[in-house]
Amino acid sequence: MNANAIEKEAVLVNNETVQSYEDFSCLTDCNWGARQWALATALEQEDRSPGGELMQQYNFFFNLCMEGC
Repeated sequence: MNANAIEKEAVLVNNETVQSYEDFSCLTDCNWGARQWALATALEQEDRSPGGELMQQYNFFFNLCMEGC
């Protein structure tokens, strides 16, 4: 009975690790994609402040991507 409990715990940790990796992978992909789309679509790229058009575009594309993850 102890061996089964240990095996189940190992599988649980493994599943959590896989889920964490998948979440991180999606986050990385969304970050990269949002940066690319923001740079391609923002007309004003000089203002990189949080309120600037570039960051607004980045936030829009990043949030849109994360909804699909």
